[in-house]
Amino acid sequence: MKKAISLVLSAALILTAFAGCKGTEEKKSAAEMITINGFGDYDEARRVMYESFVGDVDIVDSEFFDTKAARLTIEHSRQPEWTLTEYTEYSPKLIFDAVDEELGYDLTDVTSISSFGVDVYNDNEYDAILLFWVKGATGMICDSYAELPAKTLTNAVFPLNPLEIAAGGERCDGFVLAILDGRINDRTFKKKYYFDNFRAVREKTKPSAEMAKLCGDEEILLFAEEEDIRYVLPHHIDGRYGKITVPPGGIGYAADTPIGNALKLVAYGNKPYEAYNLSYYDEDMQKYGVKVAGALVNDLDFTKLDGGYRSLTADVYNADVELTRGVYLVLEDASGFRVENKLSLAPLTSGRLEISNAEGLDLRNVKGVYVMYDTFDVFRKAELYVSRIGFAKGA
Repeated sequence: MKKAISLVLSAALILTAFAGCKGTEEKKSAAEMITINGFGDYDEARRVMYESFVGDVDIVDSEFFDTKAARLTIEHSRQPEWTLTEYTEYSPKLIFDAVDEELGYDLTDVTSISSFGVDVYNDNEYDAILLFWVKGATGMICDSYAELPAKTLTNAVFPLNPLEIAAGGERCDGFVLAILDGRINDRTFKKKYYFDNFRAVREKTKPSAEMAKLCGDEEILLFAEEEDIRYVLPHHIDGRYGKITVPPGGIGYAADTPIGNALKLVAYGNKPYEAYNLSYYDEDMQKYGVKVAGALVNDLDFTKLDGGYRSLTADVYNADVELTRGVYLVLEDASGFRVENKLSLAPLTSGRLEISNAEGLDLRNVKGVYVMYDTFDVFRKAELYVSRIGFAKGA
């Protein structure tokens, strides 16, 4: 079998680290590489907690790696049989402690960490997705993802966004890798994944959490360059059916989309390639999207929306080829009061979200700007592009 290497995203465009973003090559700089687990023997393998699947973990000599690696042979997930789809909550997981005295690392403080990485071989005939997140005492501090092409060795690297780490304000409890496999509960064959060299990169100086972005009078974020995705943070709404414990989506960058260079939002499919009947859908369902970084929002003058002479807008594009998607632009003040605009965006269609009437909102104390989309009905990967969040002449 020919070995193939997949570098998930070019690092040449990365100016700093982005949480919730697609995996990328590691930044080459003067930094310390910390091995969290090399999977070199069973002693190392036993330091990992394996959850949510029935199968085996073996340490093997593999043709895909120069060293030994952990092979996960998965029969099926531990999802209850009464459920109808492969829920992300039941995805197979590898969980690592933030501190290991014997291996000699303490990563409870991740403010100096620029990225995490792991080498994975997907030994199946179809693609999958690898999720990564940093656990805090109360939930996810930050998250990221990488695509795992079939029969390919992927150097998956998950950069961290200092702005998101600073906003979280929590110490780290551990790290999670989770496999999103659309055929995980197909019991006619066994699924195989190989893992090696789970690591972190610690910079000699902490990555800056300072705002370097200067906005014009009209533009907030154009996403003309990849650097702009540093100033948006992943955000989700749990909905009525329980708290989300697995990242529901990820952030990336896309050039030359139908609306130009854009922020790319990816909601992970619970069961790929299956549409869904929305007969019992309502507004109180799960949503995924981004929140503009608070430090950037604090520098903006929203009083220009008073009287409707100016409006806040965001240009969006629904990249789904079949499903109409609800897309939202939301403004929130310090009291939690919200004003929103919703579009029902048909497949492969662009539109402009616009808030021109912010009646009841404290425009002098705006604390949140969000772009969200409905994800309760996502049973395959769903992408939304966002370009130019800014002000425009009111309606």
